[in-house]
Amino acid sequence: MTDSPKRKLAAIMFTDMVGYTALMQKDETKARALIEMQRALMKPYLKKHGGEVIQFVGDGTFCRFESAIEAVNAALEIQNIMEVEPELNLRIGIHVGDVVIEGDEVYGDGVNVAARIEPLAEPGDVCVSSRVRDDIKNQSGLSLTSLGMKGLKNVDEEIEVFSVSKSGETKIPISDMHKESPKGGVDKLKWFGTAALVTVLAIIGLKIDFGTMDAESTEELNSFSIAVLPFTNMSADAENEFFADGITEDILTQLSKIKSLEVISRTSIMQYKNTTKSMSQIAEELGVATILEGSVRRGGNRVRITAQLIDARTDKHIWANSYDRDLDDIFAIQTDVAIKIAAALEASLTPEEEKRINEKPTDNLEAYDYYLRGNEYMARDFQSSSFTLAIQMYEQAIELDRNFANAYSRLSFAHSQMYWFYHDRTEERLRRSKKALDRALIINPDLPEAHAAFGWYYYHGYLEYENALMEFQKAIDLGLNNSLLYVGIASVHRRQGKMKEAIVYFLKAEELDPRSTDAYFNTAETYMLLRQYDEAVKHLNKAISLAPDQMFSYNIKLYLYLQKDADLKKARSVLAQATKNVISESDIFFVLMNYTINIFERNYEDALYSWSKGDEDAIDGQFNYTHHYHIKASIYRYLKNPELEKTYYDSALTVYKSMIEENPKDSRLHSSIGLVYAGLGKKEEAIRAGKKGVELLPISKEAWRGAIRVRDLANIYAVVGEFDLALDEIELLLSVPSTLSENILRLHPKWDPLRKHPRFIALLKD
Repeated sequence: MTDSPKRKLAAIMFTDMVGYTALMQKDETKARALIEMQRALMKPYLKKHGGEVIQFVGDGTFCRFESAIEAVNAALEIQNIMEVEPELNLRIGIHVGDVVIEGDEVYGDGVNVAARIEPLAEPGDVCVSSRVRDDIKNQSGLSLTSLGMKGLKNVDEEIEVFSVSKSGETKIPISDMHKESPKGGVDKLKWFGTAALVTVLAIIGLKIDFGTMDAESTEELNSFSIAVLPFTNMSADAENEFFADGITEDILTQLSKIKSLEVISRTSIMQYKNTTKSMSQIAEELGVATILEGSVRRGGNRVRITAQLIDARTDKHIWANSYDRDLDDIFAIQTDVAIKIAAALEASLTPEEEKRINEKPTDNLEAYDYYLRGNEYMARDFQSSSFTLAIQMYEQAIELDRNFANAYSRLSFAHSQMYWFYHDRTEERLRRSKKALDRALIINPDLPEAHAAFGWYYYHGYLEYENALMEFQKAIDLGLNNSLLYVGIASVHRRQGKMKEAIVYFLKAEELDPRSTDAYFNTAETYMLLRQYDEAVKHLNKAISLAPDQMFSYNIKLYLYLQKDADLKKARSVLAQATKNVISESDIFFVLMNYTINIFERNYEDALYSWSKGDEDAIDGQFNYTHHYHIKASIYRYLKNPELEKTYYDSALTVYKSMIEENPKDSRLHSSIGLVYAGLGKKEEAIRAGKKGVELLPISKEAWRGAIRVRDLANIYAVVGEFDLALDEIELLLSVPSTLSENILRLHPKWDPLRKHPRFIALLKD
C-alpha cells in the first residue's frame, strides 16, 4: 500500500558539477571517477547535517534537509572539501518551501525554486533564496551577499537571490577548465539542460520522477546493506571457535560477490563477537538495514548451522533457515545462505555472480580447516610471528590439496606482508610470494582473491603501481568487494603522491568497514600529508573512539597539533587522554608520545627518561630504523654532553654498518647512518649516505617514504653546516605532501642550526 502524500516545509538543495558534459565527451572514465569522488566526499557532510539524497541525477544531486541552517552548513562544508580536487567545481542552490512527500518522491514549488537557483551560483559558490536568508540571517559566522532580484521560469514573482559564505572567508578562484563566456558555451548549455528538465517536470505537476535516468535513492541503497555478525560457536569443543569465525568470514565473502549488496567487512563485524548490544544499536553503528546472525555446531563429521536475516529497522525476521548436514556440505550451505539472502532482499544476482558463489574452493575438509586457521592468524596483527604461523597453516592446507587456489592466494599475500613490514626484505621472500601466485592463477585464472594478492605483490614487493592497480581492478571486476581491496587501491595512490584519489578510496573502505580503527587512521594520515589537519583530527577522533586503548592514533594526533598550530598545550592534553587509556606504559607508541612532547618542549632529561621506559631496541617501521643508541646520542647532543654523545654515536655507527652489510638496499639504514656521521662531524660520509637514502627511495618512486628520506637529508645538511642545501630540501618538502610543516620547523630543536639563516627566517615569516 502506497503512503498517502504528506505536505511539509523542507530545505531543498540542488548541486551540479561544472564542466561535466564536456569532460564526459573528452574522457568518460575520468568523468565517472570524478562523480564517484564527488558523491564519496559529500556523503559524510550530508549525514552530519541530517540531509537525505532524494536522487542522484547524472552529475547532480537533489537533497532534502529539515532546516535551512543545516542545508547551508552542509553546502559550505561540501564546497570546502571539494577543493581537494580542482576539477570538482560545484554550483549549489538552496530554497526552503512547501514540498509534497509521497513514498520516495518529493515534489512541489520548493523543489522547483531550488532547482532554478542552483544555475545562478558561480562555480564553488552557494546561492540561496530570500526565504533561506530570512532563516539564517541571525546565525553567526555566515556572510550573505545579494545578487539582486531574479526572475525564475515558472515562478510567478521575482525573488531575491543571495550568495552565502563563511564570515571573513577569502574566496580563492578555482580554475574551471571548461568555463566559457556567460553568453554561451558549456555553462549556458548546462543551465539550459537543468532548466529544461525542471520545465518538463513543472508541466506534469512539478513531480520529481526521473524514470529510467541513472538515479539512486539512499533508502534503496540502505535496504541492500548487510552485516554478518560472528556466528556463535555452539560446539562442545571450544577449539572450534576458529571454525565458527571462518564460516562467518566465508559467508561474508560469498555475499560480497553480489555487487548489488553493500557488505560490512570482517574487522568491523568481529567486534560484535559475544556482544549484548541490540540489533538496532548494531545496525545504527554499522550503518546497515539488515543483519545476519547465526550459530555453528560441529561434531564429528556433522555440522549444524542456523542463520536468520533480520530487518534492523523493524526487528522482524526476513528469512531464516537451519542446516543439519554432513561436513562435506559446508560449502553448499554457504552458497545457499548467500543466494537465499539475495532473494530475500530482492537484490539482483547475475549469472556470473551465481557461478562464482557456487564455486567450491576445496574438496578436502582438513585442508579447509588449516586454511581457516591461517586466516585467523593473518587477522591478528602485523607481527612476524602471526604471519609465520599463517604461512605454516596455508602450507599445510596446500600439502593436503595441491589445487586449493584460495590457500595459494593467501599464502602469497602473507609473504608479501612479511616483506612490506620489514620482517624479511629478501628476494627469496618475494620469490615465494610469486610462486604461490603463479600456482593459484594456473588453477583458477579468474579467482579474484588471486588477482588481489597479485596487486599486493606488485605494490609491496616492487612499488609497481600501475600493475598493482590493474590487478586490484581485475579483482573488483571479478566480484571481490571488501574494504581491504579499497585500502590497497588507496594506498597505491598515496604512494604515487595522488593523495586526493587516495582519500576517495579510503572513504570507501571506511564505508565498508565502519568499525575499523585502521580505516579511519589511514584516512587521517592522508589528510595529514595534505596538511588538512582539521579533517585529519576528525578521523583520528573516530579511530580513538573505536579503540581508546590503541596508542598509535593518539601518537599521530599529538603530532598533528604540533604541525597545525605549534600547540604544545593541546599536544599535552592528547598525552593526558592517552595516559588514562594505556594498557602498558612500555607500549612503543606511548613511549614515543612522551619522548616527542619532551623533545619539542626541550625537556631533554625527561625525554631521556621517557625513552628508557620502553622495551624496544629501536624505532623499527617502514619509514625509519632508529636504534636506541642513535636516539640517546641525539638527546645528549641537545644536552650538550659531547662525551656521551660521541659514545652513543660510535655505538650506533657500529650497529648500522653491520645492518647495511646485510641489507644494502634498505634506504632507512643509509639515512640513519648519514645522521650518525653528521653527529660525529664526518661531513662527506654523512652527505654521501644521506644522498644514498634518497637515491634508493626518491619521492618520484614513493611519495610518502621518499619525503622522509629527503627530510633526513635536509637534517644532515643542517647539522654539517650546508644551510642553503638544507633549505632547498625543506622548501621542496613544504611544496609536496609530507609530515613537515612550518610549525614543526619552528619547534623542533633539530632545525636549530638554521635559526639565524635569512632564508629560514623569511620562510617562517611568510
